[in-house]
Amino acid sequence: MARDVSATLVYFKQIKKSGSWSVLRNAYLLLQMIAFTSELSVVVLSTSAVAKLQLAATSHSATTLTELLIRELEYEYVGVRCDFNTGIFAFILAAALRVRFGLRKAKQLSWVGVRQPVS
Repeated sequence: MARDVSATLVYFKQIKKSGSWSVLRNAYLLLQMIAFTSELSVVVLSTSAVAKLQLAATSHSATTLTELLIRELEYEYVGVRCDFNTGIFAFILAAALRVRFGLRKAKQLSWVGVRQPVS
């Protein structure tokens, strides 16, 4: 157990000394935070949109649901779509960076792992 801990500490010290791996780690953390906050804002915006639809005294006559959302809740509709896509894209990029970091010893294999989730 103690041997594993000391090996892990040596490993983290080596990464901390390397500038490029530190940038990769920081980019991964930033992308994960962006993904989390984007998806959280999707929940907040969609919840407020449902509350507005329930409390609104407007006419809900529309031929499609999308038409109703764009007409009555344009801000929420655009916000939810943009935040959801931003969160998914940030999560996929963070996963690709994690693959690159995890397979850093096998350089060719790590780049294949990065290209696969993104494409």
